[in-house]
Order: sequence, then C-alpha cells, then structure tokens
Amino acid sequence: QLGAVSNAQPFSVTAPGISIPDNSIQIVPMFLPAGLDRIEQLEIEINGLSHAQPADLDCYLINPFGMTAELMSDRGGALAIAGVDLTFADGAAGVPSQDGPIVSVLYRPEGLHLGTDGGLSPLGLTGSGSDSWILLIVDDTVGGTGSFESFTIRGVGVPAAVPAIAACIFLIASSSA
Repeated sequence: QLGAVSNAQPFSVTAPGISIPDNSIQIVPMFLPAGLDRIEQLEIEINGLSHAQPADLDCYLINPFGMTAELMSDRGGALAIAGVDLTFADGAAGVPSQDGPIVSVLYRPEGLHLGTDGGLSPLGLTGSGSDSWILLIVDDTVGGTGSFESFTIRGVGVPAAVPAIAACIFLIASSSA
C-alpha cells in the first residue's frame, strides 16, 4: 500500500507468579493492551521457575479465542530446578531438554517443534486486549511442587485501524463547524 505508515507498537505485560501445588491445574490470566487488532511478534517468559520434578509440568498459552500453543510438556526429567527463566519464541532453535536439566535460555514452543500446533504466531492473528489470555500450568503427576516469580507476554501489536468512513465523517463535521 503506497504511503502506508506502520503503526505497530511494542508492548510488554507482566503478571505476578504463583505457587504450583502437587498434582494441580493453575490458570494465570493476562490482559494485553486494549485496541490491538493483531500481534505481529509474540514472546512468552516464565521467570524464576522452580520445581522439584519439572517433568510433571505441562505449560500452555491460550489466546482469548481458545487457540492454544504448547510451550512445554513433561520436560526436564527428575532434576529439580530453581529460579530458571524460560523464554519461548517461534524462532528459537530447540525445546527444553526431555531428561534435563532445564536452563535459562530461549526455547521454541514444543507444539511448534513437534508440529502439533502452529506455535505462538497464529495466536496473535485473532487476539485483542479486551479479553483474557491464559497461561495454563498443569502439574500432572504426584511427587513435587513448585512456583514461578512472574509471567510476561511481550510482542509487537498493531492497533485497530479507524475505519475510513469514520475519518471522513470527522473531517466533514470539523470543516463545517
């Protein structure tokens, strides 16, 4: 489109961490900035993750319309972790180790790596800031508890465009005054 100006805006939203009880399901809601039409880039960070049995954990990101990306499932083996910062982005090289240890680096979402989902990119095509995004953490096996300090969604969002007809009406109303 000739003369188009990009109005993409970076954003970062952080939610406080939670405890992860043994054999439980934890839901952490997150609201992105209002007025986003789509998200062009998306990155997820789980800060300060600690768990006695990291292979007990399944982590998913769910957008407001129910589309889901599997971040990791049953990774890290039985090697306890403490204070690990997990960052997930579609362009990363690998997933957390199956047998451990899990370390603080950039990872590719497991669902994208295995081809079971489209990763993080498709989640932003239909998302908006008006409804809750969810980090879903499932501790699916008896034998260990954990916690994390915070959860962050970072990205580049494109605000909803003002319809051309509304802009014309505004200009006409302004010029006739």
